[in-house]
Amino acid sequence: MQTLRLRVSDKIYKRFIRLLARFKAGEILVLNEDEDFVSTREYLKSELEKVESGQAEFMTLEDFLKLQQREVARRGELIASGNMKTRSWEEAKADIFREK
Repeated sequence: MQTLRLRVSDKIYKRFIRLLARFKAGEILVLNEDEDFVSTREYLKSELEKVESGQAEFMTLEDFLKLQQREVARRGELIASGNMKTRSWEEAKADIFREK
């Protein structure tokens, strides 16, 4: 199956989708690109560019595991003290994908 990306005017979008609905299942699949998909794709593209240009920072598995253990301990302390703050997925995503 081939993939084709189109930008469709808001004026004809509903008619265009009705046209596509005339095809049998398996002949066509409509893929929607939402904001999350687009922002994640752009983030990953920029990270790949950093890797390819030699600007990316790497860590060993051992260093990662130490970092992970410290973070788990820190969060455990926050939970035990009643100071663990919760946040929405939007807030967490902004923190995860922020530029360093």
